[in-house]
Amino acid sequence: MSDAPSRDRTSPTADDSAAISVLLVDDDEDFVALASTLLEAESDRIETTTETRPGDALDRVDLDAIDCVVSDYRMPEMDGIEFLETVRGDYPELPFILFTGKGDEEVAKQAISADVSDYMVKDGSAEQYAISATRIENLVDQYRTRQRSHLTRSASASSKPC
Repeated sequence: MSDAPSRDRTSPTADDSAAISVLLVDDDEDFVALASTLLEAESDRIETTTETRPGDALDRVDLDAIDCVVSDYRMPEMDGIEFLETVRGDYPELPFILFTGKGDEEVAKQAISADVSDYMVKDGSAEQYAISATRIENLVDQYRTRQRSHLTRSASASSKPC
């Protein structure tokens, strides 16, 4: 389980400047630690939870408390596409960014077919983390707006007399 408390990020009064809880999953411990540090340095809104195995992420982390998943593609027990498909089974709209070590057209096609929110090639540059932080913020802001819209429509539909 994550230390991040479950919170209502979709309430009609939720603030888009609120903290963003990001789950980072990569089998390279050094990379996941560096990515966590750099993303949090790029945005004071981003708070990260890290895991080095997708199975552990699914077992230990409360995905209800996560705003965005950032996952490596190439991992030993489950690749990033399988992880994405598993997450999508329960959280079809949760922003999910797939990172890969090298651009691969076949992987990109699979990711798009699995409804990935974004696909990025790891290049190791500092600029990449600034771009990634901005993409995360934008995806989460759009996600929260859609969730509030769904809740508002549901509430008004249920309050109409029959």
